[in-house]
Amino acid sequence: MSLVFKPRIIELILKQICNKHKLSFNIFADGWIFEISNKHKTIFIWGYNFPINNATSSKICDDKAGLAQILLHHNVPCFVHEYFIRGNCTDKQLLTCFKKYKRDVVVKPNFGTTGFDTEHINDNESFLKHCHLILNKHGTLAISPFYDYCDEFRIVLYKQKPYIVYKKQRAPNNWKHNIGNGNKIIPIHDFNKHIDIINLAIKATKLIDINFCSVDIAIVNNKPLIVEINSGVMLEQYAKGNITQREQAYKLYELAILELFS
Repeated sequence: MSLVFKPRIIELILKQICNKHKLSFNIFADGWIFEISNKHKTIFIWGYNFPINNATSSKICDDKAGLAQILLHHNVPCFVHEYFIRGNCTDKQLLTCFKKYKRDVVVKPNFGTTGFDTEHINDNESFLKHCHLILNKHGTLAISPFYDYCDEFRIVLYKQKPYIVYKKQRAPNNWKHNIGNGNKIIPIHDFNKHIDIINLAIKATKLIDINFCSVDIAIVNNKPLIVEINSGVMLEQYAKGNITQREQAYKLYELAILELFS
């Protein structure tokens, strides 16, 4: 017997869009894969990934260290990430990286979202222990220096145009900015007041040729740095905020669907 999962907001919104535009809608993998079709075309949405992005660009976004290397090579300011793979690194190499960043780092899976298995570490024993845990569990590891900052923004873009911008307000005693960890969303309505971070997001998405994504940008010492680019456009928490925010999510997903069927 399959487990019964509560529908995600994206599922509910896509159903509405398909009903409105007379598109067929099917659900697979317990609500993780959606099939949308008409008489002439069929598309699939996996998780929050739409078939608007090319596969290479999506993979680059998923690769924290690889994305950082590309951005830095092209002088796009971002968080530094160093990459390690299971079976091809030693404790000595890991500790050398730890010392390089003054024993104050963030250790995380190189591939992954929502902050799972991501830890801020500043002692040798915990550092090696967590590195081994991630390497054994995920196979790859990314290490970045710890950036001490408060403000982080998410810019949701469709074909290099911003549609939704919000600030992530951290909960007390929480160093992570992931939405869903008790942090709050503060919608930004006047994009002109944040044109620098929006332009940085646009520059990065143009560079890696990704069309539909969200870009997380931190303000560190008054300078914007790209934290990551998400190839899946997840608007679950944002859409729960109020009716206006849900309508924004609806309109953005509708724009993507209609263009795919145009």
